[in-house]
Amino acid sequence: MKKRKPYRYSNKRRKPKYGNIILTLLVVFLIVLAAPRVSFMFKGYSMRASNNLVFADIETEFNNNINKLLSSKNYQGDKIETYLELSRYLDEHEIVLKSSDYTGFVNILLDEKDYNLDTVKLIIATHSEDGVEMLTSEEKNIFLEELAEIDYLKLEFYDEYIEYYNTFRKAANKIVLEVNMRVNYEPFDENILVQLEKVDGYDLIVNHFSKLPDGYEPAELTRLSGPRFVADIFLESGVAEAYEELRQAAALEDYHLGAMSGYRSYDSQKRIYDKTVQDYVDEGLSKDEAIKRTREYVAVPGHSEHQTGFSVDWYLPYDDYCQGGKCLSSTDAYSWMKKHMHEYGFILRYPASKVKYTNIGFEPWHIRYVGVKVATYLYENDLTLEEWYAMDNKLD
Repeated sequence: MKKRKPYRYSNKRRKPKYGNIILTLLVVFLIVLAAPRVSFMFKGYSMRASNNLVFADIETEFNNNINKLLSSKNYQGDKIETYLELSRYLDEHEIVLKSSDYTGFVNILLDEKDYNLDTVKLIIATHSEDGVEMLTSEEKNIFLEELAEIDYLKLEFYDEYIEYYNTFRKAANKIVLEVNMRVNYEPFDENILVQLEKVDGYDLIVNHFSKLPDGYEPAELTRLSGPRFVADIFLESGVAEAYEELRQAAALEDYHLGAMSGYRSYDSQKRIYDKTVQDYVDEGLSKDEAIKRTREYVAVPGHSEHQTGFSVDWYLPYDDYCQGGKCLSSTDAYSWMKKHMHEYGFILRYPASKVKYTNIGFEPWHIRYVGVKVATYLYENDLTLEEWYAMDNKLD
């Protein structure tokens, strides 16, 4: 058997393999460097978008609009917050970009056309890719900037704003307000008619474009006290209480208010409406002309504020000069009402200066309860309910 030689330890020190160490460190560095990018790519981002997100030190879940904007070769790092804000705006309105070309358009609109970011957001959200590209080659459109400043603008009405502007050339705020009120449509147009599902507040709007729920009746009605044109007049209970406070306050100033009409059922309103139409026909008007004339002062059944129980027609039962009708507008009582009824939650519903918006002729006798806070705001800003809703019924 062969004898094994004893192992001898060498006194020589081994040289460290620096190449392996450097290579290992390099691999670790690359892994650390690549990990965030890989993470973004696993989420669905492109390699270019992933690099831009990592470089900007931004953490986010996958977002198609961010991916499109940051994947473009036209991406500019100093505009990262701009792209992200645009993306948030598009997400809010459920708009999805179809290509990364929009990044270049955004840059041109901001840098070369000198649009502000709000206008750029509006442009991107309302135009096709070809439409946006066209705007990058045209002169700056000041009207678009004016539109973008209006916080109650509705994107879904954008094409209508442009058409209405091209027809009437009004200021942007007027264009948006009137289109939002549907002034550009004929009353009762079935294409835009809103069928309310419920009555859920005193500031509810009922008009030519908004119809009450079928069969609606107020949950609780209260019989009015004080002078009445007919034996029994009712209002929704909360409104009746407010009207009584208003009536007593007026009486302290020696203005004695009476109620000519309050709550009316659908059937009652229909009888009044049908009779008025027939009266005009009997006078010699055609059926269409009779309907048009009737609608100037009598609400179509289902579209009457009286059916809500929130409105009352007042009169002056003891006045020798004027008891009711349009002559009320020349009485001291009317002047007092205009100045003070908002303090009790009421507004003049159909003012002479806003017939275009209400589609109802001037009715100095018709007041509507909307609550003290809203009534005060409308009074101080000279607004109708139509304007209030067109401006997204927001209080300052």
